[in-house]
Amino acid sequence: KVFDYAINNTGVIEAKNIVAHNGIVELTAEGAPIYNIGKIEAGKVKIATDSGFINKGIIDVSGSLVSPDGGKALITAMTILQQGVISANALENGTAGEVSLVSQASTVLDEGSSTEARALGLAGNGGRILIDSTGGNTVVNRTAVIDVSSGAISGNAGYIEVGAFDQLGFYGILNGRAPPGYNAATVL
Repeated sequence: KVFDYAINNTGVIEAKNIVAHNGIVELTAEGAPIYNIGKIEAGKVKIATDSGFINKGIIDVSGSLVSPDGGKALITAMTILQQGVISANALENGTAGEVSLVSQASTVLDEGSSTEARALGLAGNGGRILIDSTGGNTVVNRTAVIDVSSGAISGNAGYIEVGAFDQLGFYGILNGRAPPGYNAATVL
């Protein structure tokens, strides 16, 4: 074999802009997996492969001081193994973004992983997280965290959907807190 991975990120890929519009990072591969143990930081990250995707690093599409709303992390693959951090968080007074992990055969959020679209700070709204396997199994292992919480004193929590075509195993931690008077997370 010439290579084990079509894309193997061990460093930093950054497409941020301090003005107003964040950049887009797209990683696409055919016939070989994509592996991230580094850091990918942008306004939007789109990863697609007909093989496997493994994340042991950080994928960060969180808001900034100039634009507090979170971005989008959209990942589609034959199999997905999430062992790192994927965040689409909002900064103060923002709305968190969207994280979508959709496989064809197997989606696994492993122990110690963190998948979040939450509001950081006192005010803000949670975002959306979709975890699914359209033709196979989804497993959220013990101590894997999915978080769409709102700000500490104001804001609504976000939306979480975890699904599978065959079997769904959920042993992880869902967090969708909201302060009194606001809506907590919607979970499907």
